[in-house]
Amino acid sequence: MNKKAQSLGLSHTNFESPHGLDSPNHYTTPYELAIITDYALNNKIFKEIVSTKKITIYINNKPKTLTNTNELLGSSFIYGVKTGFTGNAGRCLVTAANNNDLDIIVIVLGSDTKNIRTSDSKKLINYAFDNYTLIDLSTYIINEFDNICLNKIHNIHIDKSFRNTLNVQQKNYQTNTPYNLFYPVLKKGTNKVTTISNDVHNIETPIYSNDTIFLINLYINDYFILSCEVVASENIPRAVYSEYFYYFFKNFKNIINNLQF
Repeated sequence: MNKKAQSLGLSHTNFESPHGLDSPNHYTTPYELAIITDYALNNKIFKEIVSTKKITIYINNKPKTLTNTNELLGSSFIYGVKTGFTGNAGRCLVTAANNNDLDIIVIVLGSDTKNIRTSDSKKLINYAFDNYTLIDLSTYIINEFDNICLNKIHNIHIDKSFRNTLNVQQKNYQTNTPYNLFYPVLKKGTNKVTTISNDVHNIETPIYSNDTIFLINLYINDYFILSCEVVASENIPRAVYSEYFYYFFKNFKNIINNLQF
């Protein structure tokens, strides 16, 4: 468990036991608990279990009904996740909700009563859905990519090659789907979205497919959000001596005429 926490970059989480009972060396934070929840929800079986309100199982051929202790399950938009309680931790509730594709995770820890944790969770959920919406960032990335293809790509000189054109393609490592990228912003915010890509004037062969040529950085209200790579879509080998000789003999007259004595 601790190795998994470290692999997720959690620096304020430590597990001393699998049961989670109170101990000074057993701790986490609301933010890191949200990261753990987000990771766990990628598991389809886990997601199905935490979203199940009631189920009947059979033990020695006798039916037994299990009821989820999550009091928010069954409410609009709610699909999980977990209740919790210890003497020191108080009443805790981790909630996952989705409304109009806006997916949120709400963490409430240390409540004195079950009613308080329920009320606080609902307030946070309503606040998120009332005040935030999603914008499609792929439009801005695509526009900057088009700008690169229409303008910047033609200013590149390919050194040690007789090629004068370079073909590129968009590649987004953060989502792996550059045409379906959404980001939450305040509904009443200014939400100024800007994209900046670097200028490239010279590039030397050999160039290999997937070599990074440009980098598109996207900002919202001057706050960095993500980077998208623009990569070569083909291999361009370095010119060999035979190609230089061929070029010289083919263009001998033009070369001589252009010489200045």
